[in-house]
Amino acid sequence: MADDDDRGPGRFGKELLVFCRALALVGLGLSCWLLVLQMGWLNGEAVGVPLCGGDKGFDCRSVMNSRWSSVFGLPVSAGAVGVYALMAAGLWMGDRGRVLRGAMGVLLVGAVLSFGFVMGRLGAACFWCLLTHGVGSVLVFFVYLLDRGAGDKERVRAMSLGVVLVVGMGLLQWLGAGANVPLDWRVEDGAWVESGARGRLFEVQGGAAVLHRDGHPVLGDKDAEHIVIEVIDYRCPGCRELAPRLREAMELVRHDAAVMVVLSPSDGACNEYIDPTPEGYEGGCELARIALAVWVAEPSAFEAFHYDLMSQDRDVSVGDAERLAARYVDGAVLETLLRGERAGEIAERQRRDIALARHLGVSRMPGLI
Repeated sequence: MADDDDRGPGRFGKELLVFCRALALVGLGLSCWLLVLQMGWLNGEAVGVPLCGGDKGFDCRSVMNSRWSSVFGLPVSAGAVGVYALMAAGLWMGDRGRVLRGAMGVLLVGAVLSFGFVMGRLGAACFWCLLTHGVGSVLVFFVYLLDRGAGDKERVRAMSLGVVLVVGMGLLQWLGAGANVPLDWRVEDGAWVESGARGRLFEVQGGAAVLHRDGHPVLGDKDAEHIVIEVIDYRCPGCRELAPRLREAMELVRHDAAVMVVLSPSDGACNEYIDPTPEGYEGGCELARIALAVWVAEPSAFEAFHYDLMSQDRDVSVGDAERLAARYVDGAVLETLLRGERAGEIAERQRRDIALARHLGVSRMPGLI
């Protein structure tokens, strides 16, 4: 059986080969850890993660809850697990062909984009992400030096495949393929605080609440200078009367102001602060969940759906509301969000909105802040 030094296209130094194998395993372990964290946050489970709180200078949740953390619902960390697994397998089997070199390209460009663009754009950093990318960068450097059997052109050509893959993924995320995932929140010193990059947060009621621009449905431009909070219930007559007037006003100030919608149904089926449910408000919970599902599935479709639903009869049935929603988003995605594996995400968003309305002191609707 050939010695490790004699396998593959180049003659690896044995100690460095062992070092690279160890780095690949470290990277694989870190990627698995990131995947566990991301899936935990998706389900609202992970709390108190070391070196992830804003007080430490890192904000992992903001990075991993951003549009750059997934593509078509698949966490980027899952792809990292696969890439590091390929690296480890290639190093162990002595097969340093195009697949391994392509993986090197993915790790290298992924690190560059993460350090130089994603975290810079978000204004937030993730310690575990940085550590994983750092390990990947060091691994690529040493594997490139050890892969002396291949010519420079062959190595660059194979690595370019990985570069194209990462850049293509980034373009998909830029175009909106990144999924919405729940943002974390807490009550701290009497103030409602949502996690997120500082540049995406804004204060309400003199600091009584700090909200994330990407964390709730918005009518108009979510990057507008001024944001008004509207707490509504789709069964609320006053909310329905206000909707067309608000729409007209928004057309006049669309680039200067926007309305963030907080859905707090006066329906005891989901709102623990309501007992009993007032007559005519039954089914409000289901309507709110449908609206949230539309927003999560296709944020840009929410505004049109919102006004369309508001224009229906006050007693519009849940079934009719779902059929209306299916005009704006894919029916299969809607089903997944309302009754499938992501139903918990919608339920958690609804609980958060109800708690936020309570914290803001809104007792009558529509509530404008």
